[in-house]
Amino acid sequence: MDNCVAVNSDAKWMVRSCRENLNFICEWNSGDEKEVVVDESHLCPKIQGWIDIGGDLCIKTYLLQKSWNEAMLYCLQHGGSLTTFHSQQDLQLFTNYVNSYFRYTSVHIGLARRKDGSYMWVDYSPVDFVAWDPEDPRSVTKDCVELDMRSEKWRKVLCDGIRRNFFCSASKQRDSNKEALVSNLQEQMT
Repeated sequence: MDNCVAVNSDAKWMVRSCRENLNFICEWNSGDEKEVVVDESHLCPKIQGWIDIGGDLCIKTYLLQKSWNEAMLYCLQHGGSLTTFHSQQDLQLFTNYVNSYFRYTSVHIGLARRKDGSYMWVDYSPVDFVAWDPEDPRSVTKDCVELDMRSEKWRKVLCDGIRRNFFCSASKQRDSNKEALVSNLQEQMT
């Protein structure tokens, strides 16, 4: 895997590409050597292109613009879902990553309104964190959600309207029954 760890200026560990040229410090340990065991159940998918941006987020970048519905289906077909957030930390890690490497004003995220008016993440995980834009007007026709990359707030959009960039995400704590999830989501799209 092409994952290495670097320390940023805030003394926080970040997963970076092993091919990236960074400054380094060598350490000599004169004590007993201990084997490091990696818990593979908390790693990003081994399929090429998934990036560990920290927290529980693994994302995959596609330099495409699609409607929300097209982006959701595209992510599903490539082993993930549109990006979901379960904490302010997840949102911050994502926006820091995107704003560091891209110049997007808004991106689609994996949140959509259900028929009963409530919202759900496309991967069926609980909606346990929200970051709505307080100035986003109420709408009965806009059922999908985008993230404004400047304000880090969410706004409602038409699912088949505006074409935006998007990122697919996969959790490091992946559900072993992923095939059932894909089948359920494809049924809901038809």
